[in-house]
Amino acid sequence: MNKLGVQMYSFWEGEEYDTREILKKASELGFTGVELFGPNYKIPAEEMKSYLAELHLEVISLHAQNSCNVEELIPYAAGIGSEFLGIGSDVMRNEEEVHAYAKRLNMLGEKCHANGLMLTYHNHTQEFIRYQGKTVMDILAEETNPEWVSIELDAGWCAAAGEDPAAFVQKHSGRVKLIHIKESSKVIGPQPPMDPEKLPRDENGNIIFSKEM
Repeated sequence: MNKLGVQMYSFWEGEEYDTREILKKASELGFTGVELFGPNYKIPAEEMKSYLAELHLEVISLHAQNSCNVEELIPYAAGIGSEFLGIGSDVMRNEEEVHAYAKRLNMLGEKCHANGLMLTYHNHTQEFIRYQGKTVMDILAEETNPEWVSIELDAGWCAAAGEDPAAFVQKHSGRVKLIHIKESSKVIGPQPPMDPEKLPRDENGNIIFSKEM
């Protein structure tokens, strides 16, 4: 592992989020790179690029909330010099939708590739549901163009689903470009497809995460 960064979502607590202060904190903690998400994009690309350089932080990747946000983020990602543009999660309710989603990833991946970016897909547990013996992640890996689409393996969610992250990386050699590392206290198995729009929220509209999540 030659680069160690932090996903800026790690500092998110559902309160007022000061991107500049949190980027400064990430730098002070010794991280050399960051993966940006939602609130960070309020800072214009040129300002963000300059501030990251000031803090000696490399932008490793950006996260789009889902596939609907990818195209609008391409100019921002390219503008700050990111190599990867990832999808944090999406909803695939059945096998038919999984195959259709693989086609969508190829379409978006081609557009990213044309702008010097690699599209990545980040898993939760739901992507380890099996259809005819293959997990959702297996299908997405098999049916997407490796020149345009890669995998950002969340090892914690993978383990929580009851899968071996190391075995997954070996199985899909060359496709896993980024890895999220975090502790997973127990195996909860592949959960049903998670639709963020239907998750419980507090009075401020922030998602209420369970201990398992």
